[in-house]
Amino acid sequence: MSEILQEKIDLLKKSKQNILDKNFKILFFMTDSEIASAAVYELYNQVKILREIGYDAKILTDKNDFQVPEFLDQDLKALPHISAEGQTFSISTEDFIIIPELFVNIMEQVKNLPCEKILLLQNFENAVRGLLPGASWSDYNIRNIITTNSKLAELATTYFGKYDTQVYTIGIPDYFKTLSKPKTPVITFYSRNSQELEKVIKLFYLKYPHYRFISFEDLRGTSREEYAKKLADSIACIWLDRISSFGTTPIEAMKVGTVPIGIVPDIIPEYLEDQTKDTGFWVNDLLTIPDCIHEVVKHWMQNGIPQKLYDDMLETSSKYNIVDSKQTIINTYTYFIDKRINELQYFIDDNSTRLIVVPETTI
Repeated sequence: MSEILQEKIDLLKKSKQNILDKNFKILFFMTDSEIASAAVYELYNQVKILREIGYDAKILTDKNDFQVPEFLDQDLKALPHISAEGQTFSISTEDFIIIPELFVNIMEQVKNLPCEKILLLQNFENAVRGLLPGASWSDYNIRNIITTNSKLAELATTYFGKYDTQVYTIGIPDYFKTLSKPKTPVITFYSRNSQELEKVIKLFYLKYPHYRFISFEDLRGTSREEYAKKLADSIACIWLDRISSFGTTPIEAMKVGTVPIGIVPDIIPEYLEDQTKDTGFWVNDLLTIPDCIHEVVKHWMQNGIPQKLYDDMLETSSKYNIVDSKQTIINTYTYFIDKRINELQYFIDDNSTRLIVVPETTI
C-alpha cells in the first residue's frame, strides 16, 4: 500500500472514531429569511434534542449580527450559534451540515466540503422556488433528505429523483393545551396572505353585521407560548396557506380545543385525509369562509359545538406529541450517523484509490 493511500485510510479511521466518540459537529444553517416560524422552531428543536443526547449540534448563521427569533422558547434562544462571517472554523469528513430547502446558495457554497450534507425539506414550494430551472439537489452533492411527512418524501422522489429520505413526526409543545376558563368571542388567524385575510374579515362583518362583537386577532409576531394562549382563548382559528406542505397551526388549534377554519392547501396534509374525522371547517372557496365563521360562532353561543368535533380534533392532534416526535428525530439522525460510519468503514476496508479524502477544510 502506498504511503499516500495509507494516509487516506488513517484519516478515514480517525473520522470514523470521531463519530463513534461523538467528537464531530452537526451544523444547522439558518439566516434571516422568510422561513415560516414553525419551520424555524422545528430546526431549533432538532438542535436542542441532539444536544440533549450528547451531540455537538449548533446553529450556523451567515452573519455576526444574526438576530435570534424572538418568538422562540427561552431554551431554544439559548442554543449555541456560530457565524461564518469573517471567521474560520474547520469542517471535516465526520461533520454534518443540515440545510433547509430554500437555501440553494448555501448548498452551492458547501457542495465541495468533505462533510455530509443533508437537506431539511419542510416546504415543497420553497424547494421548487429555490432551484434554477434544470437544477436538482444532486448538483450540490446532496444525497440525503430529512422531511416532516410521507407526502413530501413522495414529492421529492417524483420531482427531484431518488434520495435517501427519512421522515420524522412533528411534535406540538405541551403548553398548547385547553384553558380552564371559557373561551372569549375572538377569532384568531394565521395567514400567509394578509389581503385574503382582510377580505374574509370584511365579508364576514358585511354579511353578519349582528356579529360585530366578534373580534379578530393575528397570531403572528408573538412568542410561541403567548401564541398558544391566544389560540386556546379563541373560539376558532382561520388558517390561509395554500402553499403549505404540512401546516402546524391547524394541529395546534385542535390541541387547544379551538376549531380550525381554512382553505385546503394544494398539498393536502395527512391530518385531513381521514374523511371519517371531524377536524374543523375545510373549504376550497375563500368566499365560503365567512359562512364557516358564522356556523362556529352560532353553535358556540348556543353551547352546541358537536362533541364529536372536539373528540376528533383531540384524537388527531394527539398523534403529534413531543415524546413521539423526539424519538423519531433521534431515530432519523441516528440512521444517518450510522450510515456515515458504515460508509467510512466500507472505504477503509476497500483500500481503494477511488476515494478522494479531504482531511479538513476551513471556511
